[in-house]
Amino acid sequence: RGMGIYGAGMHQTIVDANNLGRALDLDPADSLSSRKSFAIGDLTITNGHAIPTLTHASGGGGLLLASGTDYFGLERVAAMSNQSDVYDGGGITLDSPGTIRDSLVSGNVASVASASGGGLSLGTPDGRYVEVSGSTISGNSATGAGGGIDAFATLRISNSTFSGNHANRNGGG
Repeated sequence: RGMGIYGAGMHQTIVDANNLGRALDLDPADSLSSRKSFAIGDLTITNGHAIPTLTHASGGGGLLLASGTDYFGLERVAAMSNQSDVYDGGGITLDSPGTIRDSLVSGNVASVASASGGGLSLGTPDGRYVEVSGSTISGNSATGAGGGIDAFATLRISNSTFSGNHANRNGGG
């Protein structure tokens, strides 16, 4: 079973959380079937702000996809100006294998003490990989490690640009 969220284009469809909370929270463990696939395309996720609550202690200011889904796909998605005050992943937190293609992750911040993955926090619980291709990861920052990407996954990166990312500890890129 799967779910797709598609817009009219990266610059035409804007999901703006106005810093009131996380822009998109996709958690298959909250559903009847705990394993799903997700596809998101042709939109911008902006001004998301992950803050601590009684029910969530996860990052992903713009997008949180938790609980290890079967597969995710992001294509022509921009995640910009998001912040996590909870944990890792200022822009996007993904805990499953999948693909990020032709996307932009820029200006995101993981701001809580020692938070990692200013742009992306990526993990796969079962050793599968995350592929990043044709994408730009730029201008993100983290108080911990991995200004652009913090990964607990095997990464396959091709034809992508990393620039201007900053981490207070290891791995600015």
